[in-house]
Amino acid sequence: NSILTDVSGLMDGSGILKMNIDISGDFMRLRDLILQLGTLPYLDHIENIRVDNTDNRQRILLKLWIAQEA
Repeated sequence: NSILTDVSGLMDGSGILKMNIDISGDFMRLRDLILQLGTLPYLDHIENIRVDNTDNRQRILLKLWIAQEA
């Protein structure tokens, strides 16, 4: 599992951080995760969701855009 933050959003003054999240888990719980993310006031949008099923493991990759707090 990993979370990578593109810090260029801090430098360009856009006020938006791009985050790439790589997690393993039960695909059937992905809906709950998306609903929980939707309640976050600082979530700007979800750009991409990718699900890979390899080696009997489900890998979920999310690309999120997060608004920086003022």
